[in-house]
Amino acid sequence: MTKEEKVMGLLKIAVQTHTAYQTAAMTSSKGYTRSQDPMGDIEQLFDKFEELFNKKSLSESGRD
Repeated sequence: MTKEEKVMGLLKIAVQTHTAYQTAAMTSSKGYTRSQDPMGDIEQLFDKFEELFNKKSLSESGRD
Protein backbone atom coordinates (compact mmCIF):
# COMPACT_ATOMS: atom_id res chain seq x y z
CA MET A 1 0.00 0.00 0.00
CA THR A 2 1.37 3.37 -0.96
CA LYS A 3 1.36 6.34 1.40
CA GLU A 4 -1.25 8.05 -0.80
CA GLU A 5 -3.55 5.01 -0.63
CA LYS A 6 -3.16 4.90 3.14
CA VAL A 7 -3.95 8.61 3.53
CA MET A 8 -6.97 8.45 1.22
CA GLY A 9 -8.32 5.33 2.92
CA LEU A 10 -7.95 6.79 6.41
CA LEU A 11 -9.43 10.12 5.31
CA LYS A 12 -12.42 8.32 3.80
CA ILE A 13 -13.04 6.44 7.05
CA ALA A 14 -12.68 9.63 9.11
CA VAL A 15 -15.18 11.53 6.93
CA GLN A 16 -17.65 8.64 6.94
CA THR A 17 -17.41 8.33 10.72
CA HIS A 18 -17.95 12.06 11.21
CA THR A 19 -20.89 12.06 8.78
CA ALA A 20 -22.52 9.11 10.54
CA TYR A 21 -22.14 10.77 13.94
CA GLN A 22 -23.54 14.09 12.69
CA THR A 23 -26.47 12.31 11.04
CA ALA A 24 -27.21 10.61 14.35
CA ALA A 25 -26.94 13.97 16.13
CA MET A 26 -29.51 15.50 13.79
CA THR A 27 -31.99 12.63 13.87
CA SER A 28 -31.69 11.15 17.34
CA SER A 29 -33.37 12.21 20.52
CA LYS A 30 -30.46 10.82 22.57
CA GLY A 31 -28.72 14.18 22.92
CA TYR A 32 -25.68 13.83 20.66
CA THR A 33 -23.86 17.12 20.21
CA ARG A 34 -23.55 18.64 16.76
CA SER A 35 -20.11 19.61 15.54
CA GLN A 36 -19.02 23.23 15.60
CA ASP A 37 -15.68 22.44 13.88
CA PRO A 38 -16.18 19.64 11.33
CA MET A 39 -12.69 19.90 9.81
CA GLY A 40 -11.07 19.79 13.24
CA ASP A 41 -13.19 16.78 14.19
CA ILE A 42 -12.25 14.96 10.98
CA GLU A 43 -8.58 15.77 11.57
CA GLN A 44 -8.78 14.28 15.08
CA LEU A 45 -10.53 11.16 13.77
CA PHE A 46 -7.90 10.84 11.03
CA ASP A 47 -5.09 11.04 13.60
CA LYS A 48 -6.72 8.37 15.77
CA PHE A 49 -7.32 6.06 12.80
CA GLU A 50 -3.74 6.59 11.59
CA GLU A 51 -2.38 5.71 15.03
CA LEU A 52 -4.54 2.57 15.14
CA PHE A 53 -3.52 1.62 11.60
CA ASN A 54 0.18 2.06 12.41
CA LYS A 55 -0.11 -0.02 15.60
CA LYS A 56 -1.92 -2.77 13.70
CA SER A 57 0.63 -2.68 10.88
CA LEU A 58 3.52 -2.98 13.33
CA SER A 59 1.90 -5.89 15.16
CA GLU A 60 1.15 -7.65 11.85
CA SER A 61 4.69 -7.13 10.54
CA GLY A 62 6.08 -8.58 13.76
CA ARG A 63 4.28 -11.85 13.05
CA ASP A 64 6.10 -12.50 9.76
